[in-house]
Amino acid sequence: MNYTAPAQRVDILRELLDPVPGQSTPARDGTQLRALGELGIAFLHQLREDMAACEDPRLALELASMAESLGHESTRLRILAADRLAASNAHLMQAEEFDALRQNPPDINTPATFCTGRPLFGTPAQLLASWVGIPLASARRRVADAADLIARRDATGTSLPPRFTHLAALFADPQQNPEPVLETSAKIAKHEPPDTSFDGETTAPTLRHHDGRAIEEHAAQVLSTATSVPEARRHINELVATAAEDPETSDPVALRRGLFRLPERSTLTREYLLRVSTLEAERLESFLAHANNPRTKAGQAARRNPNPGAEAGTDPTAADAATPDFLPEGAEAQRWEDEPAAEATVAERGLNALLALLTFDLRSQRATGDAQTLTSRQPTITSQAPRLLLPSDSGANYPAIRPEVIVHLRIEDLRDLAAGDARTAHGAKLPPGQLRQLLCDANLLPAIFNGRGELLDYGRSQRIVPDKLKRAVLARDRGCLVPGCTEPPERLEFHHIDPWHKGGRTCLSNLGPGCLGHHLDYDSGRIKLIFRDGLPWVILPPHLDPEQKPRRNTYWDDLAA
Repeated sequence: MNYTAPAQRVDILRELLDPVPGQSTPARDGTQLRALGELGIAFLHQLREDMAACEDPRLALELASMAESLGHESTRLRILAADRLAASNAHLMQAEEFDALRQNPPDINTPATFCTGRPLFGTPAQLLASWVGIPLASARRRVADAADLIARRDATGTSLPPRFTHLAALFADPQQNPEPVLETSAKIAKHEPPDTSFDGETTAPTLRHHDGRAIEEHAAQVLSTATSVPEARRHINELVATAAEDPETSDPVALRRGLFRLPERSTLTREYLLRVSTLEAERLESFLAHANNPRTKAGQAARRNPNPGAEAGTDPTAADAATPDFLPEGAEAQRWEDEPAAEATVAERGLNALLALLTFDLRSQRATGDAQTLTSRQPTITSQAPRLLLPSDSGANYPAIRPEVIVHLRIEDLRDLAAGDARTAHGAKLPPGQLRQLLCDANLLPAIFNGRGELLDYGRSQRIVPDKLKRAVLARDRGCLVPGCTEPPERLEFHHIDPWHKGGRTCLSNLGPGCLGHHLDYDSGRIKLIFRDGLPWVILPPHLDPEQKPRRNTYWDDLAA
């Protein structure tokens, strides 16, 4: 069919969508269904060409809204198609049926012919992947989504309600965006046992909130009331993560640690998946923060990408000396200098530091002295992992990186270790089991706070802030004092409120943490530090805070909530 006038296409679409009484509807007639699809695609193609030179911003907004709505309906149609393929056992048809459908619309007046022996496709997902040209994993995901959001079936072919009834109602609602619903359904399904409805045992959702309701019910409520998709995603992630920590509902496969080799997608690179526990992840976060700190030798070393022609971690000059020189004598002028390697990106810095550790034999030196700190008001645990030392026998001077785990918890959680949990300095939540493991591996030193949060006794004065005192400052303030700053603890510096050269003491009541940029603001006086009720507060410049009110950074308190 080739209709050149858009008005003709509109009339034909209306006729197909509103048929004459007594005639078959487009959804039940193969010829009409194919015509409807071809006309719809042709109409949208013509519309896209007509709107390509549009200058009116109102029409552009109208087009954006229409395109988004069409995309939503297309998403629902894809999942419905997967459901119909599974319901009709389309993968069991004879090969001649597939060949005929490639040429002509289906004739629904004659029944489809099915294989009497071995079919071409073993599952509906295999047929879907081959028929529309998508990866098999995507096809399997669509079939699973159809069972979770449209309908399930038993061995007799009887239709059963979907597994996630509340999300299914939201998915079918034309006023809702189906993409977040699909994402949420897949996220919850990872923690659910395999559905056994086909075997005659209909399963209900097992991932539940502490109030007894299913997580999918809570998720549907969040999706229908959230003001934005990112807000809904954050809330749902917290719901799923909290419920998944319950040993009765967590999936052992999803919690399995290890280093997994991913399929090779390029001849130039290789990909691996690293899955670690929350506690191990916190040590990695600290390791990465050290590798990204430009003010330390470790951070500077990680910023230099290794020479591709040399072994990682070797002295570049030694590598150059070992490289054969094939130029004839007297041709020194024909030599050229290698272009300097570009500075490593954030991801490359962590990789460089990690590969430097793996290249050489590792030596571990367990930290002595203060390994952990607990407080009575808002206890803090700091645990130092074994120091990672790189040998310098190759001539390279690689400094050591000592990852630290800093954890904040309440005293009631410390008293009830069977149920207590904690938050790390990087925002990760430690479940009770990993919290107990951390406590078993560390020394404990009490740091007692009064009711206002002031540390009463910790450390002694000296010009360089000792590690004990740094941990005390972090236990009190957690991070940079400037509101909104989110620099990790490893990137912080400690500022003397009363300068040392003017008689200031190195003590808790004279120190305030700050990142590199804000520390410079402290020193220059752009940001003032004052003490009030035993705690340091900042006063921002007048152009940032006309009220000139003392303020503290609440980001860390919100992170631990």
